[in-house]
Amino acid sequence: MTPGDLGAGLRQLAEPTALGGPSERLAAPLLGAGFARLPALWRTTEILIACRWPQGAETGAWLNYALRAAWGYGLARSIARRQADGIADNGPFQAAGALDAFFATLGMVKHQHHIPKPFVISTWPEGDRLMVRLRLFGFAEAWREVAIDGMIEALTGGVRITSFSRMRHPVAPVDARWTRTETVEVPAGPAGRATLIFETPLNLDAGRRLKADLGGLLPSLMWRLCGLARWQDIEVEEDWAAINAAARRLDWNAEGLRPVAWLRGSGRDGGKAIPMHGYLGKLTLEGDLAPFLPVLAVGAVTGAGGNAALGLGQYDLIVEP
Repeated sequence: MTPGDLGAGLRQLAEPTALGGPSERLAAPLLGAGFARLPALWRTTEILIACRWPQGAETGAWLNYALRAAWGYGLARSIARRQADGIADNGPFQAAGALDAFFATLGMVKHQHHIPKPFVISTWPEGDRLMVRLRLFGFAEAWREVAIDGMIEALTGGVRITSFSRMRHPVAPVDARWTRTETVEVPAGPAGRATLIFETPLNLDAGRRLKADLGGLLPSLMWRLCGLARWQDIEVEEDWAAINAAARRLDWNAEGLRPVAWLRGSGRDGGKAIPMHGYLGKLTLEGDLAPFLPVLAVGAVTGAGGNAALGLGQYDLIVEP
C-alpha cells in the first residue's frame, strides 16, 4: 500500500466530510527565497508528550514507524469523533485535511523530488517515561489540535512496545505541551569546520540498501528543505550550479561514523522483518561553509537523509572557525 493509498483508507474512517486539503497552497508558494533566508522564515510547532512506558518495553528507531501507523488511525478516529460532536475546525483547512497533509503524496518539487511530509516523529526514553515529540512545519500547524488528539488516541489505543510483537499495549500520556518557534538559529561568526553528530541513524538509502556515498548528504538535504519550504509558503530560489560546485569543494571526514543495522517489523506484512541501515556518530565538513550553514542549521530541526519524518537523521550541529 502506498502512502497515498493509506491516506485514502484512513479518510474512509472519518467520512462523511468536506475535505480541505493543502495541495493548492503547496503548488503556489507566496515567497521566493534562497537558502540563506530560510532560517529567518522557518516556523516550527513542537508537541511533546510524556508517557508512562510499560515495564519491559523497548525503544529504538523501529518505534517511530509503529507509532506513525498508530497515529494515522488515531487521527481518523479523532476526526470522526470531532465531526460527530460538532466541534468546529480552527484553522484554514478542515480537520480531515490532516490525513492528506500527513499521509498523502501532495506534489513534486522539480524533477523526481516529492514534497516531504510536514512532520518529524521522535521518541526516546527518559527515566521511566517515554517521550514522544512531534514537530510540525509551517502551515501544518493548522492541524495542531487534531494532531495532538490523534497522537493521544494512538497511544491510549495501544502501540507495540517491542519491535516484533504483534500485541499492542495502551500507553498512558501523563503530560502534553506545545511550543512554536518562528526562526532557526544559525551559528554566528566565521566557520571553517562543521561537525554533525548523528543521534539517530543517518539513512542514505537506495531501495533499502545502504548507500555509502556520504557526499550525497548535502544535495539530499537541500532537496528535502526545498520541499519542506513549500509548507512555509516558500519556493527556494538558488543558483544550483554554483551551490553544487561549492558543495563538491568541501572536504568530508567520515571516520567518526559507524554503520548500524536493525530490523523493523512491517505492520502491513504480518510483522515481516525489514532490514534497515544507517550511520551513527560524527561527520565533519571543512571548507567554505558559509553557503551551507543555513542548510545545516535548518536540517538539525528537520532531520536529514531517508525516513527523516520518522526520526532518522537527527543530528546536533557544532561549528568551529
